Amino acid sequence: MNIKNYQSLFRKSFLNPFLLICCLCTMLCLSVSSAREIVDFNFGWKFFRGECDPQQCTALSFDDGTWRKVDLPHDYQIEQEWIEPTEEQKKDPLIYRNLCGRAFKELGMGWYRKGIDVDRAWKGKRIFLDIAGIMYIGDIWLNGVKIGVNDYGYLGKEYDLTDQIRWDGPNVLTVSSD
Repeated sequence: MNIKNYQSLFRKSFLNPFLLICCLCTMLCLSVSSAREIVDFNFGWKFFRGECDPQQCTALSFDDGTWRKVDLPHDYQIEQEWIEPTEEQKKDPLIYRNLCGRAFKELGMGWYRKGIDVDRAWKGKRIFLDIAGIMYIGDIWLNGVKIGVNDYGYLGKEYDLTDQIRWDGPNVLTVSSD
């Protein structure tokens, strides 16, 4: 065999496994990406602005029929009235200048609830809730069980719902924002 034959053989023997690996990686990526299902969960929430006892608001049996229907993203603070600073706040230059020179909007507490329609095909798979952000501090419950806390707004976080999903009945997700 001459040098050209060795080079040709090397190229063929190197190229074939390389192509095979590329094909396998592509098939693996396709199979992994097709296994993940993303469900848009932004529509059909119920909202209440105000205080609510977490044991009541997060219970499956809680009646949220009077709560307002909203879609996410939703900013309840923007809906609030502008509040004029008090005379005491006006006397403090730091507060007046930095926080409420022209008025401000109260933060307050907000509650969101949504029923989850669980697809039987999800059984045996991991189920995550991806929250893009809750302003300011948020708590997340599924079926009355606290599954997570979001310590600061504008930071997204994933919550594993797998162990709390009920396969034989309703599921309700509740999120508080304070």
